[in-house]
Amino acid sequence: MTARSRGFTLLEIMITITIVAILSTMGIIAYGKAQSIARDAIRKQDLKNMKLSLELYYQRNGNFPSTTDGSGWDLSTKGGTWISGLDSTYTNKLPTDVKQTSSCKSPPASSCYLYGYFSTAWEGGTPGKGYILTAKLENADDKDAGNTVTYQDTTAVWREPGYYTLTEK
Repeated sequence: MTARSRGFTLLEIMITITIVAILSTMGIIAYGKAQSIARDAIRKQDLKNMKLSLELYYQRNGNFPSTTDGSGWDLSTKGGTWISGLDSTYTNKLPTDVKQTSSCKSPPASSCYLYGYFSTAWEGGTPGKGYILTAKLENADDKDAGNTVTYQDTTAVWREPGYYTLTEK
């Protein structure tokens, strides 16, 4: 009697490797999606924290900080205290987006991840009496992506697909 060796066939090994590869791919995709959702949550919380700092600035000064850029936008790509006047009296540190690149110059830009602050007269509004804070979200399915907001009691609205925006009027 000859003993027959027991082992796996080539087909069984290939099927097992294929199943493991499919499961690994699904896990990597889910992990990437979870990371983008977490970064979006951080972006929204950063805007809410900046809103509190701006409200404190308004209480002490009677207006919101004006923007220094000729376009009307102060952008986090400037680094440091990128909203003029919003120094350590009002916030420890202004945030920058983890995916931000220096090539982004103004919102909206489809490939730019940055924070933007706008506070100038728009559609007849009063300078320093309102503002827009915005950040681009990675997750297009986020319920807050592309939210519409009114600025300074006018008919002007800021709505940009993929951006999360806060205003004060």
